[in-house]
Amino acid sequence: MIPQENCFALRKKIKKIMIKFRYLSAVLCLSIVISTETTAQLGVPPGLAWRTMETEHFFVHYPTTHAALAQKVALKAEGVHALCTSVLRHVPSEKTHIVLSDYSDVLFGATTFVFYNAIYLSPTQCTLGIGHYDDFLSFVLLHEYCHVIDMDMIGGIPEIIRTLLGRLYTPNMLCPIWMIEGFATFFETELTNGGRGIDPLYDMYLRMAFLENKVHHLDQNGPYVDTWPGGVTPYLYGESLYRYMAKEDIDKIVRFRQANSEKLWPFSFEGNLSYYWDGSIQRKYEHWKLDLHQKYERQKREIERKGITSVEQLTNVGYDTWGLEWTRDDKEILFFNSTYDAHAYIKSVDVQSKVVKTMAPVNGHLPQLSLDSQGRNLYFSQFEMYDKNALYSDVYCLEMKTKKVRRMTKKHRAFHPSVDRFGNMVYIVQKRGQTNLCLQKEGDEEVVLIEGADETYFFAPQFSPEGNAVALPVWQRGGLMDLWIYQFEDSSFFSLCEDEAWDITPSWSPDGRFILFSSDRTGVFNIFAYHIRDGAFFQITNVVGGAFYPRVSHDGQKIAFVGYHSNGFDVSVMDMPDIENLTSFRLEDNGAHKGDHFVYGYKKSSSAFIKNTSIPTILTPGVPVRKYNPLQTLFKPIRFPFLSVDDTSGVLGIFLLGKDVLNQHFYTVLASYSLGHKRPIYSIDYLNSQWYPNVLFHAEDLILPRDLDAPLRNDDSEFYWERVQKYAIGIELPFVKIDRKFSVQAGLGLSKYTDAEGEFPSENSPYFQGQLGYSYGTLRYSSARRYPRYISYEEGISVETGFERYDKALSSDHTFSLGKLSIQKYIRVPGTRHHVLFTGFGVHSTDIQNTRNSLSILSKSIRGFVDVDWRKRAYESTLEYRVQLMNVERGYGTWPVYLRQIHSSLFTDYLYYFDTQRTANELASSGIELSVDFLVGYLIPVTLSFGYAHPWKGDDSFFHSRVYWNVNLSLGGLSHASSR
Repeated sequence: MIPQENCFALRKKIKKIMIKFRYLSAVLCLSIVISTETTAQLGVPPGLAWRTMETEHFFVHYPTTHAALAQKVALKAEGVHALCTSVLRHVPSEKTHIVLSDYSDVLFGATTFVFYNAIYLSPTQCTLGIGHYDDFLSFVLLHEYCHVIDMDMIGGIPEIIRTLLGRLYTPNMLCPIWMIEGFATFFETELTNGGRGIDPLYDMYLRMAFLENKVHHLDQNGPYVDTWPGGVTPYLYGESLYRYMAKEDIDKIVRFRQANSEKLWPFSFEGNLSYYWDGSIQRKYEHWKLDLHQKYERQKREIERKGITSVEQLTNVGYDTWGLEWTRDDKEILFFNSTYDAHAYIKSVDVQSKVVKTMAPVNGHLPQLSLDSQGRNLYFSQFEMYDKNALYSDVYCLEMKTKKVRRMTKKHRAFHPSVDRFGNMVYIVQKRGQTNLCLQKEGDEEVVLIEGADETYFFAPQFSPEGNAVALPVWQRGGLMDLWIYQFEDSSFFSLCEDEAWDITPSWSPDGRFILFSSDRTGVFNIFAYHIRDGAFFQITNVVGGAFYPRVSHDGQKIAFVGYHSNGFDVSVMDMPDIENLTSFRLEDNGAHKGDHFVYGYKKSSSAFIKNTSIPTILTPGVPVRKYNPLQTLFKPIRFPFLSVDDTSGVLGIFLLGKDVLNQHFYTVLASYSLGHKRPIYSIDYLNSQWYPNVLFHAEDLILPRDLDAPLRNDDSEFYWERVQKYAIGIELPFVKIDRKFSVQAGLGLSKYTDAEGEFPSENSPYFQGQLGYSYGTLRYSSARRYPRYISYEEGISVETGFERYDKALSSDHTFSLGKLSIQKYIRVPGTRHHVLFTGFGVHSTDIQNTRNSLSILSKSIRGFVDVDWRKRAYESTLEYRVQLMNVERGYGTWPVYLRQIHSSLFTDYLYYFDTQRTANELASSGIELSVDFLVGYLIPVTLSFGYAHPWKGDDSFFHSRVYWNVNLSLGGLSHASSR
């Protein structure tokens, strides 16, 4: 027989578990949804008028200003559907939503499949990073629609679960990221004439990883990792693995995903891998590595046979390094650099000493720098956030002497500036999926030199030394990226070469006789030169990695360029060769023939640029268009039932979470029914971001245990059960920039606290009972920054201040005010990597005179102490030294647990407060905390912390626990923490 006291303890533990289950179930739903939704949020400015175009298999949602583009997307989407469904042998169970928005100058394509099948698409053309494709929109649509089909596949018990609970559980979603992204990348290559599977840039990533012994382990391909090449990794390794495993039987890949879609248990794909690929995935991975190693060694020997170019590497910063420019004295080279450990910066490297200096932070790195003829001003483009969600590029100027940055354009969507010796500037302007080549003279209005044509895109223009011509790469339908020249004398615009090679990042020699550029025509990106008058081509470099952004020094003695190795891109230099003595070659299909009429001796080719003819805005008959209706997708929630308890008996409930496809409406509902009280209990949250400001609403009527460890209220109950009724409505005005955020919140609320029966207990109750009506206002500002290899926020400051006014005019039992101010500062320790000094200070004040019972809103705690009630004022401060101990970035095979890093902190907490008797008190503790960062399920970040706090000031009766642990689950801005 179990002793009575053990029965009581067991019963209490069971109740704790069941009470917490309803909240843990909600957190579980949120973790699954938010982890898959985070990358699928296409932000748009508020207040737009939206329309919906319906085709046989799609709903295309678009702003009214984008009707022509929407029609084009709809037609392409139907073609993609016909192709993909015939090969993948699955038709999605419902129509797919496509959200089209041209409010971002960053390439964006994402898919969500939790609530419904939806593709989020920005028509922005990629500048570099996704190379070969015939048709940009079709290419992106095909990749994303492969995801739709892959995730829509479902059968067996998972299909029953989906029917009952909504699109919460998708077996193909619970796989390593390389399986998901590799699937779509493999078929984007197989089903088009382009694709990343044959892209020389992606091949370069793999080639150098193998040749420099930096190939990722299998487990490092599961999540999005912080090891170079970062987010590219799942696409890169996944596509190559699928290609190796499939051999000539492409259908094997489809059968594998179809079989996996019927798996009941999550992450149980290993059996299918072994069955379809004849053995364990780890063994196949080793065979794949051996196969590619042999391939790249052969390629390396072939390159070496022709003679490797002698170069000198000046930097060792790696990661993304672009946009070179020589200073006027040729002593330094300016460049963009962005790593996973810090902010993106414009930097300089001394050619002789190789010392790298940081000049100015930038928001992103669009690959073009241009220094004026006096060397005083450096022009570049960077991103900025406008209208809450629009992300646009603009031209900026860095004053070299003062290091101050000033804006040259605003909300103009201009990028890739180049200035000539007269101060004129050319740049590219992007809008609605098209680009224009524009000229800006000082004091004059902007002139459009060439209007962008449909599916013709401009990049990185470069002025000639005399300023009478511009060289630039131009992408055209069919995957052509060729060099073109615009001549100011007669406004002619023509191609230098037209072939399948990608010719990019041009620059001019100081004497104007040559155009140097990077090209993949040898299978490896190398630097080539084009002789302006003779029409001859010359290969300047022969490297194993890759060479980009050639820039000739002003004295003509050196060529600087960006070279690639397994850790990323770095600045290198080489001696300028005597180009005319090198072996030349010509292109038979050049399309530009020698003559005497034009400045540089070339006539327009027959396939030269033709101005865009407008696309008719009259829609094809039979394609209905209507106003956007959020109800079409808003009420397709995920559903998660739960069973819990209250003070009387069981509680049956369900958790609902839903949103519309434009992310304008979001809601959560915790709806349940108390069998003992015979009435519903609920919690509802709703957010509307359709307009400006955002509108928030909250309502709840819950029965909660006030404190699971509190003394018994009477002999017949185990816990003090409290009925909490809360209602609140508020507005939020966010002001968002890339490097800072500011928001204003205001609203009204009403809270009522009674016992579980809705009655007010006796005056001896230790807890506050009554009604509190209030108004509130909050200001928040943050410039805090965190980076991919973060251990916390590592730079900047966060400030929050606010008030709450409780007043009888608002149906409150008490009249008083609360005020607060919180400041948090993050300081990176100079000369270290991920060492952070964190300081925090907070002050809270109130004019409350008296309440019979404690108010939870007037309680504070620090590590090592229990919560204490305060009155009048409370001051709290924290000082922490945070340090990264180890950047692990390893998992185990294909297991869904990935260890990112281990870090620690030394801390001191201090609290000065006035207690309920208005007596001053002090509490202080110091300690150490060890934290481990994981990725669970390949996507969800979890931090497990263990700490020891030593109280050294305060009453012993307040000491709580010297040893503690925390679990923090970060959910895309939300977090859930549990501690002991």
